[in-house]
Amino acid sequence: MSVRSSMIKQGFYYPLRLYSRDEISKIKAGYEEYVSRYGTDGRLQGDLRFRVHLVAKWANEIVHHPILVSAVKEALGNDNILCWSTDLNVKVAGSPGLYTWHQDSTYAGLEPAEKVLTAWVALSDSTVES
Repeated sequence: MSVRSSMIKQGFYYPLRLYSRDEISKIKAGYEEYVSRYGTDGRLQGDLRFRVHLVAKWANEIVHHPILVSAVKEALGNDNILCWSTDLNVKVAGSPGLYTWHQDSTYAGLEPAEKVLTAWVALSDSTVES
């Protein structure tokens, strides 16, 4: 199923492999350096979790990854795209935290909803269940 048809039918598309394990290791190192510089007790709080692609090279490279950009264009059916924000949402393996299904456009006030999407990029292994 194509990215666009999956988005229309299911509201999501996965998996989309962007990086090798070595490349992810470099990105995670950049993330960890960012957290050690700006975090408290190994965690980021408040505004330091948002629009990271504007201040951190590793996050900017994710936003501009050609495979991701191509998938977003296909999903939206439009070559004219804009990265409105980046958010770091960290769920440590085994933690009780939960991210339930929702529509980000509702919370962000972005309209029309079918012209907006969120691209989640995992920096560690995950399962379908999580």
